[in-house]
Amino acid sequence: MTLRFLSVLLLSLSLGSKTLGLELTDQLRQQPLTEHAFYWEDPSAQLSWPEALEAFERGEYRATEGTPPNLGYSRSALWIAIPITTQTSPEGATTFDGLIQLNNPAMDWVELWVLEQGQPTHTFKDGDLEPEPTINERLFSPRFPIEFQLDGRDYLLLVRVHGEGSIQAPLTLWQRTEYFTNLPLSNFYWGLFYGVLLFALAFNLLLALSTRRNAYWPYIGFVLGVTAATALLNGHFRYLFGQSVSHQLAPFAPHFGFFALFALVMFTQQVLQTRDNLKRSHRILQATVWVNVAVLLASPWLSYRILSLLILVDLIWLLTISLTTAALLVRQQRRVALFYLTSWAPFLLALILYMGRNVGWLPVNFLTQLALPVGLMFSVVLLSLVLADSLKQAELAALNAAQRERSALKALTRNQRETARRALTDPVSGLPNKAQLARWFEQNMTGESAPAIVLIVRPINLRALLNTLGEANVDRLNQTAAQRLVAMNLPALKAVNLSNDDESPSYLAQVEARNFLIVLQPAPDTPHLRLWAERIYQTLAAPMQLPELEIDLIYTLGAARFPEDGITLPTLVRKAQVAVDHARRLSTHFAFYTAAEDPYRPERLQLASQLRRAIDHNELRLYFQPQLNLRTGKVTGVEALARWPRAEGDWVPPDRFIGIAESTGLINDLTDWVLMQALEALEDCLSKGHRICMSVNLSATDLLRADLAERIAHQVAIRGLPTELLAFEITESTLIQDWARTTQTLNQLRESGFAISLDDFGTGYSSLAYLDSLPIDCLKIDQRFVSPLDHPDWSASMVQTIIQLAANLGIKTLAEGVETEVASLRLAELGCESIQGYWLARPMPLEELDEWCRCYAEGNSENEAAFGRGRQKR
Repeated sequence: MTLRFLSVLLLSLSLGSKTLGLELTDQLRQQPLTEHAFYWEDPSAQLSWPEALEAFERGEYRATEGTPPNLGYSRSALWIAIPITTQTSPEGATTFDGLIQLNNPAMDWVELWVLEQGQPTHTFKDGDLEPEPTINERLFSPRFPIEFQLDGRDYLLLVRVHGEGSIQAPLTLWQRTEYFTNLPLSNFYWGLFYGVLLFALAFNLLLALSTRRNAYWPYIGFVLGVTAATALLNGHFRYLFGQSVSHQLAPFAPHFGFFALFALVMFTQQVLQTRDNLKRSHRILQATVWVNVAVLLASPWLSYRILSLLILVDLIWLLTISLTTAALLVRQQRRVALFYLTSWAPFLLALILYMGRNVGWLPVNFLTQLALPVGLMFSVVLLSLVLADSLKQAELAALNAAQRERSALKALTRNQRETARRALTDPVSGLPNKAQLARWFEQNMTGESAPAIVLIVRPINLRALLNTLGEANVDRLNQTAAQRLVAMNLPALKAVNLSNDDESPSYLAQVEARNFLIVLQPAPDTPHLRLWAERIYQTLAAPMQLPELEIDLIYTLGAARFPEDGITLPTLVRKAQVAVDHARRLSTHFAFYTAAEDPYRPERLQLASQLRRAIDHNELRLYFQPQLNLRTGKVTGVEALARWPRAEGDWVPPDRFIGIAESTGLINDLTDWVLMQALEALEDCLSKGHRICMSVNLSATDLLRADLAERIAHQVAIRGLPTELLAFEITESTLIQDWARTTQTLNQLRESGFAISLDDFGTGYSSLAYLDSLPIDCLKIDQRFVSPLDHPDWSASMVQTIIQLAANLGIKTLAEGVETEVASLRLAELGCESIQGYWLARPMPLEELDEWCRCYAEGNSENEAAFGRGRQKR
């Protein structure tokens, strides 16, 4: 052996490899060079072969350990060194006609040197991006013919591989005749691949031109893009057009790939009909289309490597979305989705093998090299079948849809009159409904129409009957009531026909909540109408029969006048309903609408808006009514009362605007305003030497506020006020709405040190049940029990009972509405602790309270009468 080969041998041993180089004989037919090779990575990709040889001699190469070198997607150059020693042939052969094949055709630049004694005897260049290959440019894969002398010589094969894609170098040494003997088999695989794709392309192109179905074009674009990208990536374009053309087109391989994926998105959307079946997946696929367009537009500024990586990412993303969409549609039992899903199975398996090879996880061998084209070929064929089945199913669906449409048109024509009738009649009573009534009113009631009466007949106990008997039984009662009204001679009452059908007139309509409506025109006189209202009531008041049950359905009537009360149907119906409510409050069977009794008239809404502004702009005023302790004769507290002066000089009554505040949700804001003003007033009183307790009223809505006690305690704390000088008054009605939350808030207020008074005691039906469980400090005896005390002969047993009950429970008592000295003296005799009322003082503003308190204190200090001195009549 030569000295150079000995150095190679020592290098192999130092690397710890069993590879000692290849001993070449004339008996060799095919030999993979992987197990005899060493490889080295050149990150700069700029070194020449002498520099790479020096690196080999320095021992920087590594043994392949039986696996073809694979750098994956790398910018480095891959150098491979293969020592070869020839053996003398016993048969007298002097040369070995060999051929080195690079089994991965998708290489951009490949250079090979055959070195003998450190000098190149053969030099080759090839690759997709190599403009001037050394040998015939029309090759399916790079191959280099080499002649070795069989006389014991030492050779060194030095190979440099560099590219923009995955860097791999599976090398095979062939006996030249053996290579060309096996070459047709390899070419057959690729020829079969391109033959199948071109056949599918041509076949579907003919179908697209003959059937004029747009669904074929995305598939044709996909197959065309796949074919072109594969041919360019594998260098097969030069087999047909030569290296010069292939060299120019090779950089555009990713562009054809993106075009194929663009077409695949359109194909997937059409085949799976994502626009109709899965709108979210359709939007994602549409976004993928625009991303592909954006990448293509940016491609002049992106490298080939970046584009190659992007197309792999895009392919994985697109397959994930497409297969997920198909899987979702399979769950909806869409047959085409199942076929679509199955057609991608061969390609997915091949893609796993291909990507595993590219990133270096799998070896480069026959299986990983041909897996992708074979899998893609099968998937393309199956997708063609999916397209055909999709079109067939679409035609069948269109045919079935046309048949269903014809059937539906027949059914629509047959049922049109019935549908129209049902749309304009009540389904239970068969009477004209609100829609038909509105149509009639629009056509017949104009500004020039004669005066009319809209009469509403409403069942009063309907809710109780629904809860007791159920919907079906109440419908039966409603039918009976309708039949009774229809049987009456309503035209004699001047009722008009509300039906559009003159052949089957209907003088009665059914509106919401099972109310009946009658339009009387011209309007009858009031006595005549009241007489008929009584007749209608009596007709409906007779018991109605249900199976094994006899029911009384109670009705009340209300009337509104056209055009006096309104000129539109909704207005008249609403006001007639208000009249029904008014009749119920009066315990009568019939009433006319009057604006004074309408709690829902627009003036209330206007007043609510004005109240909001009054609160926001501090236009309300707080008045204070003193409370006198009968035992000590001292003023111990005041009740804070909100008052609303108007700009016109009048005052809005408290019961009016407080009711509006409660019904419109302004009560919390009103309470907050009163509380802030009361705390400021308490500060003022304390600064002037009046230590009195300030009482503030709370509504039911206030007690439902979770943070009420905390907020009040905070406001009292920041002012430094004693908590015992602030009390809160509640009524029994506030306790009924939400017992649990109300009592929780009251307990929090009590724990914070505030006193609680129960106002209007005795007017509710369950007051006694509350006393033992609520944190009550004081009972305020209602005025209706106090007023009769002015008469000496009136029994005070009720007041006495309340006072004794409170005393037994340890609760204070305060009588409100005390207007005479007689009543105050009797309350003192009965043991009542405190009083409040006009006899003591009317409510007054804060600036007058100080003077009143001083006058009252001075009057008492001069030993004047215990009561009545110093009070002001307001």
